[in-house]
Amino acid sequence: MEQFRNDRLRPNLLAIELTEAKNGVSKLHARVANFRDRNNDKVKFQAITNGIDLETWVLPETLQTYRNHGIIDKFGLPTNDFSEKLNSLSSADLRYLKKLGRKELNRVLLNRQDQYGKSIQIPENAILFDFKRRFANYKRPYMPFENPDSLRQILISHNAHYILTGKVHQGDVTMYQKLLEVLKLIDQRSSPQGSVFITYKIMTKSWGER
Repeated sequence: MEQFRNDRLRPNLLAIELTEAKNGVSKLHARVANFRDRNNDKVKFQAITNGIDLETWVLPETLQTYRNHGIIDKFGLPTNDFSEKLNSLSSADLRYLKKLGRKELNRVLLNRQDQYGKSIQIPENAILFDFKRRFANYKRPYMPFENPDSLRQILISHNAHYILTGKVHQGDVTMYQKLLEVLKLIDQRSSPQGSVFITYKIMTKSWGER
């Protein structure tokens, strides 16, 4: 592999040569990652699932409940007996946290609009499915729409909503077109029943609600 470009060392090559572990964020990502080192040998990537920062992504009340019940330690890591501690949470605790989570979600969604310019709100008693990741091919965000009739029936039968959110990588023309195809499919399948919410940047598409 070319080590220099325009008389400058390539930083991605330097990172590969100096780092001890080379990880992909999923099994598929590790398998399809195609990078070669300075000897032009293909780099082997390991599949390591990404962690999350609890303070950033978890509702404060849920996080405090985890701490109070010994589910996570002072570093935000699972305790040795976290599974048993999770099972000790009562149904009332779970319903309360779910209600708070839905309230917070709808607070955030008040600042969002669908592609018809309408605000978005998820009913308290509705089931919610979501895909909150980059709209990248290896993440296969289009899979739920490969059988749209089945997906639509699941949503109608279970009073469910589907939120798909995430940007297409800059310059990824193929996935941008795939996103447009998904949105077009939803337009074609709209009906008075059921809803699928497709969120892209600030746009949200409701499947079944005009």
